[in-house]
Amino acid sequence: MRGLEGRAERGSGARRAEDGTPQGTDQNIGVDVTVQKSIGKGTFFLLTGSLYNSTYTTLIPDKVFDTKYNGNFGLSAMGGKEWPIGENSSLMTSARVVLNGGLRYQAIDEELSYGDVVVYDEDQAWTQTRGNYFRTDLRIAYRWNRKLAYLFSLDVQNATNHQNVLEDSWNAWMNNGAGGIYTRYQAGLIPVFSFQVDF
Repeated sequence: MRGLEGRAERGSGARRAEDGTPQGTDQNIGVDVTVQKSIGKGTFFLLTGSLYNSTYTTLIPDKVFDTKYNGNFGLSAMGGKEWPIGENSSLMTSARVVLNGGLRYQAIDEELSYGDVVVYDEDQAWTQTRGNYFRTDLRIAYRWNRKLAYLFSLDVQNATNHQNVLEDSWNAWMNNGAGGIYTRYQAGLIPVFSFQVDF
């Protein structure tokens, strides 16, 4: 992918200092709730939830914008169980589901952007989101205790292969050099096998 050689901004959004950093104040408020419970022998679940709001106010003009990381909510549920096998080994399984509000991005003015020059609409700063982030992880593991403890495990990250958006960026090579918005996605399903020895 070709790097950008120019950048322009239009609108009356965030004013910046000479080094390019935004000028203004930010505000972050929220609440977190966690519920953890053991059910019977070797079974557990964990629930977490967050509600928050992340904004910043520009100096000139006095205007409030969302920040890039204002996803507004985050939810996570995890559960697992361990089954004893004989006297010296056990089988463990667990699953985790995560749902987070999507990160925000700065709108690109496709009409004014062309080739290597991308124009960002400052009046629409961080008003659009990339969609919610969803991921399911699964794990199965076998522990064998002898003189040493051996652990064999298989983790399947993003087991549903959900396509979570990483970023929407300007690609100068698209549309015969005229440029266009290109969407990149985060990693899909990833199996990870591991072996551990505890002395």
